[in-house]
Amino acid sequence: MYRFALTAGILAAVGCLSLHAQTIRVTATIPFEFQVGAQVMPAGDYFISHQSTHVLQLTCQTGARKSAMVVTNASPAEPAGASSRLVFHRYGNEYFLAKVWSSPSHAAVAIPPTKRERELIASARRATPASLTIAAK
Repeated sequence: MYRFALTAGILAAVGCLSLHAQTIRVTATIPFEFQVGAQVMPAGDYFISHQSTHVLQLTCQTGARKSAMVVTNASPAEPAGASSRLVFHRYGNEYFLAKVWSSPSHAAVAIPPTKRERELIASARRATPASLTIAAK
């Protein structure tokens, strides 16, 4: 019984360490207004972090200090050495946060398309969105 409890404790500790290693905590300067979830966020300096396994929080550190939370999906992790970055989809003058990668933890998440982004995709059936990548720290 002691051996079972010890093994279970070690497995739980290793599981917690691997979950911590997958955490996203990045900062980035976003030079344009963009949409994430149901909110339109202003241009500015952002701190982006995991709040739980599938919830990402974005906080604008400049101006009105607006904040948003969004549910995310898992995305393939980046290889070692890849830099932190944000990927946006652009349709005309509208930007939508699509992916976030964090280099120290090799974690990556995808943000599902918003209702507005799905409308734009449907109206431009043949056009693919332009992708814009912004470096993060």
